[in-house]
Amino acid sequence: VESFPTAFAIPIGLVKLVQGLWLLDHHDHQSSFELLLHPAASQFYFEWQHERVLQALMCQGQQSVALRYFHVTNPPLASTPQAKLCLSVLLHNRCLIEAWSLLRQHSNRLNITELLS
Repeated sequence: VESFPTAFAIPIGLVKLVQGLWLLDHHDHQSSFELLLHPAASQFYFEWQHERVLQALMCQGQQSVALRYFHVTNPPLASTPQAKLCLSVLLHNRCLIEAWSLLRQHSNRLNITELLS
């Protein structure tokens, strides 16, 4: 198994990303965090992956790890559901001022009710 990535020329960053996601799925949060935030893995990230990592951490009851991940990655917020997720991370960790600031930055007349709920 260890020789598979080199035999098929799979970049080390992609290997670290897959290993990090696997470890996250198996509740090894610290090891997952280290692999997902490895500099080599960052070039293989897609925008939607940050959202899924945060969702997984929140569902697994790892709000403090989700907050660390949020602060380190600073994921882009392109939609209302992404903003809601990040607000949830901040509010679960009692980061009220930061949540209020995020709410003010990413709200408009169309989504303010949804974000406030």
